Amino acid sequence: MSTEKVNVNVNAPVAVSKEEMTEALRGNDSAKMDLLLNLLLGQKERELKEQEAKQRGVDQQDFTARQESKAYFQKKVTDQSRCSHMKGNGTRTPSQAIDYNIGTHQYIDGRFEKKCLTCKAKWEQSDTKEFFVRNGRKFHNWTGFGWDEVSRWPSTNKITRSEIPAAGKPESVPTSEDGTELPDMQF
Repeated sequence: MSTEKVNVNVNAPVAVSKEEMTEALRGNDSAKMDLLLNLLLGQKERELKEQEAKQRGVDQQDFTARQESKAYFQKKVTDQSRCSHMKGNGTRTPSQAIDYNIGTHQYIDGRFEKKCLTCKAKWEQSDTKEFFVRNGRKFHNWTGFGWDEVSRWPSTNKITRSEIPAAGKPESVPTSEDGTELPDMQF
């Protein structure tokens, strides 16, 4: 290959006309090289513009998702702070018995959680009137009620539980035909 200096037009148009391409291909090696470089630069420029457009789209989607998430959270906080946490919200009469719409759930590790079945507010045993405690971090308690208050509210809802591991040996253990116990056999 020759070591002659190649003149590249960086500001060349992205598209090359058919006449320009035909003439460049008939010309010398320098003209061919200029054409090839201009085509490659144009292709690269289009790829960069496409990449930038995609990134702008991703950034816009991210921004929109964050705004929607923030609005959803603010609405949830507002709804939970205004909720009476009682059954028949809005249709209650003064003579009606007090019955809170609070569900209690016990997890398999023994932890309890209380949840308003109307607004979905949740209270854990470490929560106070001032703070929710989640994963060791304290957050402002916008409901104004802590675990102690919620635990004293009367509710006719039944407690729910995760599976509770069996304590000790089961009362009846299946046996084989020869009388050998099969403690791990499942039915």
